[in-house]
Amino acid sequence: MTQLSRFGTSVLLLLLILSFSLLSGCSGSSDADQAAALQKAGQFEQSLEPLRRALEKDPDNRELHYRKGVALAQMGRPTEAVWSLRKAMEDPEWLSRAGLVLASAAFRAQNNEIALETVDRVLAEDPENVDGLVIRANIRLALRSQFEEALEDAERALEIDPDRREASMARVVALLGLERAEEAGEALIAMEISADDESVNPKVAARLCAARSVFVNEKGDPEAAAESFHDCLEKFPTDSQVINNALEFFDDSGDGAQSIEILRQVLEEQPLALSYRSQLAGRLRALGQVSEAEELLQAATEQDTATPEAAWVELARHHAALGDIPAMAIAYQRAVDVAKDPTADLRFAAADALLGAQRFDEALAAGQALDLPVHRDLIVGRVLYERREMKEALERIEAAIRLWPENPGARYYAALAAERLGDFDRAIEDYRYSIRSDAAVTDARYRLAMLYEAEGRYDRAVTAASSATGRAPIDAEATMIAVRAAASGGLQDRIKPLLKSLRGVDTLQARGLIALAEGTQVRMGPDEAAALLADAENLNFSHAGNTGLLRALVVYRGSKEGDGTISSALQAGLKRHPDVADFHEIQGLWLEQTGAPAAEARAAFERAVEINPDHEHALLGLARLEAAQGRVEEADLLLARAAEASPESDAPWRAAAELWTQAGQPEKTEQALEELLHRNPYDGRAAATLASLRRNRSLADARTLELEARAARFDPEAKRP
Repeated sequence: MTQLSRFGTSVLLLLLILSFSLLSGCSGSSDADQAAALQKAGQFEQSLEPLRRALEKDPDNRELHYRKGVALAQMGRPTEAVWSLRKAMEDPEWLSRAGLVLASAAFRAQNNEIALETVDRVLAEDPENVDGLVIRANIRLALRSQFEEALEDAERALEIDPDRREASMARVVALLGLERAEEAGEALIAMEISADDESVNPKVAARLCAARSVFVNEKGDPEAAAESFHDCLEKFPTDSQVINNALEFFDDSGDGAQSIEILRQVLEEQPLALSYRSQLAGRLRALGQVSEAEELLQAATEQDTATPEAAWVELARHHAALGDIPAMAIAYQRAVDVAKDPTADLRFAAADALLGAQRFDEALAAGQALDLPVHRDLIVGRVLYERREMKEALERIEAAIRLWPENPGARYYAALAAERLGDFDRAIEDYRYSIRSDAAVTDARYRLAMLYEAEGRYDRAVTAASSATGRAPIDAEATMIAVRAAASGGLQDRIKPLLKSLRGVDTLQARGLIALAEGTQVRMGPDEAAALLADAENLNFSHAGNTGLLRALVVYRGSKEGDGTISSALQAGLKRHPDVADFHEIQGLWLEQTGAPAAEARAAFERAVEINPDHEHALLGLARLEAAQGRVEEADLLLARAAEASPESDAPWRAAAELWTQAGQPEKTEQALEELLHRNPYDGRAAATLASLRRNRSLADARTLELEARAARFDPEAKRP
């Protein structure tokens, strides 16, 4: 049904082309004329620069905004096209044309909300617009919940234009969705054509073959449907609609092996079909057959094609899926190197990959060479952010936002830079904008929830963590913040649904319970937090997957000796899992807290590090023992190892600040606190301490004042008179 619901996609592409035939002459400027000529020749990307210049001179010209939006949509950049097309729609003269292009682009990008909202506006002004009715019918089919409305649109389009085949197809799919199988069958019979009928477009014949196969399956005969799909694949072995519908059918049937076999056969027929090669590689990768997947994509880079860069891009995406960012950056650079005329998007992706690989000098050089100002500002701004030149970074990112207001990544990095500068109100605004634009692109939900939690606005933290439009998946990290914030604020009615959302994944359920205990500790103290964990039903603390829960219990129990739950869990865990570093580290922590000889705790921590040299908690434990003995340099080396092992953690830097404070070295304390605040700008206690140290040095500058304001915002102690 999903693929069938997109039978109207061809008409959407056609609309983008037909819309140009409706254009009146553009403005008399040479830039506008040049852009019009380039677009007439199909050179949409090349038209962007003269359009930019023309818009600088005439920023309210709706036709120029329309042309820019169409160019971006044609280039496969629908998110960027939205703003320009909406601007064009402000003029009634351009409402219909711009609206149809925007709805088409949004639909192709699977942003059905924007697509439906836009086409509704068009049809409100022009109810008999057949193109609009066909588009809306297909959007409603894609939603899978508005089949009745889709049928109305399709039938209304057929009343106006009885020969509109896309409307007939949409009608069939709507009838199938409404389970009106007999009527759908009659409609298919009415559209009956022969595959060898020379008067009929073979593409249409293939799509109807696929539609009949889906219809058979909808009638509850999967065996006959499988036979029908095989027949279609034999008759139309290279048709994308047949292939895609067949893949969907066999995937839904749980026959992934058959889908892989179909893709292998497709590649025998079409060895240059990169999209199917990529699909096959993705399926092999999911099965753990990584080497074969990579060989498959590597072979594509050696094929002689008109666009050799495309194969390198797919290989880059393969490396990205594996988390191999350095390899991804190399592949993107090869794509740029082999492209005859690398597109702006490709060069931007390559520069972005260099950033991800932390090759900042190369990323800066690549960013400065980008043609589009918005791309240039984004890359340069992010390099400046990584170099901690926050004021300059924010200026460049703001320049990008002016050109691309709805870019979720730009808004996100603007928020990050604003936080580091202490402008948390600005950060909140940009995080919220990023979430509205596309919650799945960044971890803005997590960051915003953490900010609200640090302020003590727990209800807002829970809401922020859940603020997605339905297109974004559950953000596990944000959900943990939400659970902790709900418990901290006593929002009992919010806790149960959050924990329920984590069901099905044991590791997430365990982390959810830890977050619940953390929030309970904030609201009610460590004893209640420990009781919550100790009293949990069916919880096995000696299980290797529950070491985080056991560590939390040890932390909340503190120095209370004779805790049978902890002792028995440690004994059982060490016996069953002697090579799990966590159990040895937790034993060291328990020995340390209960006042056992330091040598015993040290032996446990050292055993954990022997098993896992990058065990952050064990390294921190050893550093505490060294600091207690006055061995500051040794402790510092251990903290450096912990920071390297967990670069995203702020714990090593908090420990370093404590170490240098006890050692009476305020300069190093300040350095550690600055690093801590870069990683966690919401640490009000660290901000208050750093501000005090600066005051002691008679530094009452803007930075000190900002730190004091930050402390007042996030540190409960600083808020007290």
